[in-house]
Amino acid sequence: MRKTKLVSVISAIIFVAFITAFNYGGCGGGGGGSSGSSGAPAPATWAQFAGGYAHTLARKTDNSAQPPVGTLWAWGRNNYGQLGDGTTVNKSAPVQIAGTTWAQVAGGYGHTLARKTDNSAQPPVGTLWAWGRNDFGQLGDGTTVAKSTPTQVGQ
Repeated sequence: MRKTKLVSVISAIIFVAFITAFNYGGCGGGGGGSSGSSGAPAPATWAQFAGGYAHTLARKTDNSAQPPVGTLWAWGRNNYGQLGDGTTVNKSAPVQIAGTTWAQVAGGYGHTLARKTDNSAQPPVGTLWAWGRNDFGQLGDGTTVAKSTPTQVGQ
């Protein structure tokens, strides 16, 4: 198994252990309540996760949105700004990335790619965002400068 695949597998295992151990979000606790008989909206749930070289990304969804969109969370190594929180400080717990309409995320070798969806448009339209390591132009923004916050690179 290649080193990057191993790191991705380890990131996935850590993510599952995290949400299980801390009863986080969609695992039944800490997510802000339940729909139950009270009529309160269902809590956001973890819908997707992705592992980069040494960082982990996860997306929570608002179950009422169609198509589902939500908030983006990141943790782990952040030497190139790949977490997208505006810093290059490593994080040992999830930090929320700006925005609430994230529809998809993928982690790379020191960089992150994600898609936002505008559900108010019919049909829904998406925009491509990238951040982190960029010494080979992998972010697609026409530069070779690392970015520590999400930068729109396409539509």
